[in-house]
Amino acid sequence: MGDWKRIAQFKGHHNDSLGILEPTGDLFAQFENCRKDDIILYVKGINQEENTYFWGIGETACHSQIANSFLEIGNWVLKESGELSHTYSDVNEVFIVVILKSQQLLIRSESGIKRSDGSVS
Repeated sequence: MGDWKRIAQFKGHHNDSLGILEPTGDLFAQFENCRKDDIILYVKGINQEENTYFWGIGETACHSQIANSFLEIGNWVLKESGELSHTYSDVNEVFIVVILKSQQLLIRSESGIKRSDGSVS
């Protein structure tokens, strides 16, 4: 995979599980400047179970953070269908990959967060 600087985050419409409607709420505009240069880094393992992803702090660190540092968050799996799963603790967040290029990763959230017990919130 690779690493991507986060440049936008939008909140979609309620009950738009297909992601057809244009998102409305620009969450990124509300972020502190120190969060706007954060990075998400995907590292591919030998097999899918060893794929890890990291949250990277950019050049500008917030309060008690360390600039240019990375924190391992959990594991990821990318299916041929375009489904990208982030797993950490007992939570499995499912995203749909809309664009995947060397310089651009665009994902949208699937409807809700799936927990290990199968519940969605």
